[in-house]
Formats: sequence, C-alpha cells, structure tokens
Amino acid sequence: MCAIAQTAARAGAILRPGGSVRSRPRHPGNSLGSAKRTSSGNHLIDALPQGDRRRLLAGCDDEQLAESQVLFGAGERVHHARFPTTGYVSLLTPMDGAALLEVGLTGREGMAGTSLTAGIAESPLKAVVQGAGHAYRMEASALRRMLLSS
Repeated sequence: MCAIAQTAARAGAILRPGGSVRSRPRHPGNSLGSAKRTSSGNHLIDALPQGDRRRLLAGCDDEQLAESQVLFGAGERVHHARFPTTGYVSLLTPMDGAALLEVGLTGREGMAGTSLTAGIAESPLKAVVQGAGHAYRMEASALRRMLLSS
C-alpha cells in the first residue's frame, strides 16, 4: 500500500469506488496528532506526517478549478493529481453510448487521480469539476517519485 493510501487508512479514510478518498466522521477528541499544525485545507494532506506533508506541498502548484473543467477523461493518462481545498470533483464512468454515471465525488477530504498511487497512469474514470474552487496540483511523475521515496 502506498504512503498516501496508508495515511488515508490511518486517518480513518475510506477508499471509494473509482479511487476517490473520503474521510470517516471523526469523534470529538480524536486527533491525528498532538502537535498543532497549520491546515493546508485538504484533509488527506493534513493527515500526512509533517515531513511528507512539507515535501508534497513543495511539489504542488496552486490551481483554480473552474466549473465543468475536465481534469482527465476515461481511458486517458492522468498528468496531475489534484488535492482540492474548496470545490469538488465528480468521478464519472462511461455507460452505453454517451451516457455517464457518477461513481464518486471528492473534495477537501481526498484527491482526484488516486489511480496514480497504485502506479496506474490511465484512469478508468472521467474527472469533472462540479464545484469551482482551489486545489493543489502535483505532476504525476513527482507524486510517483515521492511515493517511492517515502
């Protein structure tokens, strides 16, 4: 299991069908660590150990997500992982003909492009921004190098 997937599991996250991650509801007093840290705005990033978190954020660019923006298509290579802090991304699977079925939704609790954490460069899903907002964007190759070194 990769570092991000392990961190998601330790943080009580659930890997959704389609590869998005959502956090489980936390109970009051359930902390991910005793040290106070500044929030990045993304729960998955915030759950990483501090060193990994710093390295990940150093490798990210800021991106404004526009409503209806296609991040990647089904069967296409995923060039960037996105860690939304505001807004949300729908994960869609193609059906017969031109119809699409939403099979996942990710926002500040996870990332779009989770197939990259398993070493899969092509996504079986289409990712479309449904709510405009901000995300941290990391190149797939940089994410892969970070995962291999952690």
